[in-house]
Amino acid sequence: MLPNLGGLAPTSGNAEGKRPMKAARPMPAPPPVPVPMPVPMPVPPQPLVGLPNDVLEVMVKHAAADARNSATPVRDMCMWMKNFCSSAKMQGAKPGCEDGWYHVALAVFGVTPKPIVNDNKVLQRTGFPNWRVFFGTLCEAFNHEAHLGLPVPLRNAINSNVSQRQIDTLLSALVHTEVHRITLAKIRKPYEWEEWGEAWVKHREEMDDQFDAWVFGNPSPLRTNRSIWMAAIVLVVMRGARMYQMHKYTRQDKLIILAALGPGGSAEAMAQRVEDIDNGNTELDQISVDRLAVQVIGPWANLPMIGGGVLQDDDVLSLAVNSGKADLLTLLLDRGALISGSLERAEKFFDQVADATMAGTNVLNNTPNPPPREHAWSFGRPMAERLIHILRRWLENHPDKGVRLAIKRRLKTRLENGGQWVPPWVLDLWYDLLPASWRPPPPLW
Repeated sequence: MLPNLGGLAPTSGNAEGKRPMKAARPMPAPPPVPVPMPVPMPVPPQPLVGLPNDVLEVMVKHAAADARNSATPVRDMCMWMKNFCSSAKMQGAKPGCEDGWYHVALAVFGVTPKPIVNDNKVLQRTGFPNWRVFFGTLCEAFNHEAHLGLPVPLRNAINSNVSQRQIDTLLSALVHTEVHRITLAKIRKPYEWEEWGEAWVKHREEMDDQFDAWVFGNPSPLRTNRSIWMAAIVLVVMRGARMYQMHKYTRQDKLIILAALGPGGSAEAMAQRVEDIDNGNTELDQISVDRLAVQVIGPWANLPMIGGGVLQDDDVLSLAVNSGKADLLTLLLDRGALISGSLERAEKFFDQVADATMAGTNVLNNTPNPPPREHAWSFGRPMAERLIHILRRWLENHPDKGVRLAIKRRLKTRLENGGQWVPPWVLDLWYDLLPASWRPPPPLW
């Protein structure tokens, strides 16, 4: 019996006796898209049910230690605990993980857990009902750090080599950003800076009272707070953060400025001043820094954030930028100096850095055949990148959307009117702070 030919398609040329044309070779099918495999749950070496509690705690402690050595310690440990406790529940442990295991797991955040009875006193002053909820909220705080609006990374809190200033700065920043949020929510809009300042001071005093009451175990609204903000507050306090320290650090920065820029100032004097500060030299307490000497202010007396010879708190970076001293600016940043906590003064510092990075050399009037202006930024590209990165974080976390948009529009105008002397890399750094649609199209040739 012949095979059925009905399924064969006719090819051109067969009717005339010509050699049939070859059928088009089918294109190979695209390779299948790999389906991501779910992260396998950790399989304990033996059933968890029935093991002594101390053995289980050692397992969690080792997992936290291993996670701290990874590039993403918090994410890894949070996922490990989730999978590990699910495995325990699948094996018959009704609660999944004991609450104490989450207490031990806090080691991934750099916390050295004290006896759980002692640490429970800290937890009882919060709205977190147990260590499981607190641990999970901390994981959320790191996963959604942008919601906190911090000027410094929350990851600083878990670094093994974190300095006391860094951890104190985190606590101060957490309080500052929450006060900003409360003030913006309660103030009428549009507002003037004077009105904002009065409202901010009022809410800051309220927050200070709430924090003091919370620290000393007295009634406070913070005792019922279980937000990611409160979880971050508890974390930095457990890490040893202290409140009301920023004025001390600003005074130290001013002492360094006096040594670098004051009478007889030099790099050697600045280095000696840093050594004296770090060694707790009490003789420094006798140096007045409330009003910097005229010799320090010098040609920068017209700084937008300095008036009458008074250097406001947190304005030390402004003076360092205007001084042109790269070693001074680098030292202050390395030691933890931040842009001003005042939104108004910080906005002026933003404009100051933008102008400085795009400034050109001065050319005297009536100069015959004047040379072309050159880029006047003397700190180099790495410092420009560092400052603009700090300002980007500040801008992204500005609590007022309208002000944030106004700053971006002002920056766009400044970039469009930049001189020919501004290097393209400077423009690129600043354009990265703006929406992509605001960037000018590339040249056609």
